[in-house]
Amino acid sequence: MSTATDIQEDLEQLYEELGSTVTISPINKIVLDKWGDSTPTYETPVVVTAVPYSQITNRSWESFGDLQDGELDMVIPYDQTIDVKYKITFDSVDYLVLLVEKFPMNDTNLAFAVRLAKDL
Repeated sequence: MSTATDIQEDLEQLYEELGSTVTISPINKIVLDKWGDSTPTYETPVVVTAVPYSQITNRSWESFGDLQDGELDMVIPYDQTIDVKYKITFDSVDYLVLLVEKFPMNDTNLAFAVRLAKDL
């Protein structure tokens, strides 16, 4: 039987074979202007390899239900820091993280599933 560590190693190979380079930018703070409009500022971005679900063929489900226009689901490696409102740049398009969910096995996180929406 595979251990969580074995599966994490298998997933690393999957990232290499199917993955794409993405940039994760952690949110630093949100600044309000005099009209109350918010502008987020981001920390130094991190470049990682992740797998957008659109690159996995013959898949008939979405982690968080049906995608809305401009949304995308993606698998992020377990050893990355990811949270709601972070910015991910994929294919020269900026997306905001809407949802983050862990894939756990025996109290060990195997990967993160994230729902992204285009940053307008």
